[in-house]
Amino acid sequence: MLYSLAGQQETVLPHKDDFDASQKNLSNTEKQLVREIFENLIDSDKSHNSAILGAKALKDDEVLKVLLKKAAGGDKERIGILFGLYLYNAFIEHKAKWIFKRSSRRNGPGGYTYWRDGYNEPGTEEL
Repeated sequence: MLYSLAGQQETVLPHKDDFDASQKNLSNTEKQLVREIFENLIDSDKSHNSAILGAKALKDDEVLKVLLKKAAGGDKERIGILFGLYLYNAFIEHKAKWIFKRSSRRNGPGGYTYWRDGYNEPGTEEL
């Protein structure tokens, strides 16, 4: 489950048409494998930045890279965009509650910052 800072649950995937089109390039088995990979990425820590996580995962996980390239119809330029869409969708579908905000490119890598409910926003002091 994904929530904004204002407490609104996010249920609509931005650029859903792009996501759906990419899904048509994957078999059901591949779609399931991609879901499992993203679930494991999310569960690996209590907070994530999408730009940092994407750079690391696409460098370290050859299976994910190949699957996203296939989902992108072979277009290497779209792999990063699809990573962000698949990650956002995985947070929407995740069983735990996560909160997110857009990250500033001036102060960091950009993208979105996500953190598990019950933890403070990354970069803030403990309450």
